[in-house]
Amino acid sequence: MMVPLASVCGIVDHLPSHVAIPCAALQVTQPRNQRRDEQAFTTSAPEAPGCLPPGCLGLLRHFPVELSLPSGWKTSADLRRWLTEYDASAVVPGTADLGDIPWARCLSSDSARAWATAQAVFTGPMERTPLLREPDFVPFSTGGLRLPVWLWLWAVRLAWLTGHRSQRACRDDFRRRVMAVADRLVSEAGPTLVVSHAGMMAYLSAELRRRGFAGPRLRMAKHATLYVYERGPGVRTVRR
Repeated sequence: MMVPLASVCGIVDHLPSHVAIPCAALQVTQPRNQRRDEQAFTTSAPEAPGCLPPGCLGLLRHFPVELSLPSGWKTSADLRRWLTEYDASAVVPGTADLGDIPWARCLSSDSARAWATAQAVFTGPMERTPLLREPDFVPFSTGGLRLPVWLWLWAVRLAWLTGHRSQRACRDDFRRRVMAVADRLVSEAGPTLVVSHAGMMAYLSAELRRRGFAGPRLRMAKHATLYVYERGPGVRTVRR
């Protein structure tokens, strides 16, 4: 599955949308037209595209979380403990503009932050699923070695790119989940709102575009911002 490597572990989802990762540790080069694409397809844009059932999918990143990104030098185990704390942290309540689209249903990650967001912004039928979780990573066996957080991100990224055995199972499971969610969304009728995480949204949006949907190329999705994908005549189910 050829998709931009915008995320390789759940840490990406824990970064505020304005935080830049040093040396573009987990980001691909932003296309020149990406900012224009995002403005054209988010509900914060002056003019949102027309999108009528059953042709719409909406991707929404959860509300921000109260626990901030760690600073200083950390061991691999420190990073894992922080991720566990982050997953249990409460969201900062807010609002999200879902536009004028009559969403038929909401599919949400089963993480606490995504589910709390879905319940706050949507009142129709909702379902939570582990398929929409962020990718995981296995702590490296590096003992007391301390590195900056961004350097750990580079290490995980490199392990994913090279298929290193330490992260191979996490990478393959994540790719399987992206494909499974895309298969389901393509097969369902009616506009569906999807509440998830930055890394999952980057991969899922790329897969939807590959299958013929029109929508923005996501780099780092903003919290509580809607990104709309329209079903075109060329949308197809991928056979594997």
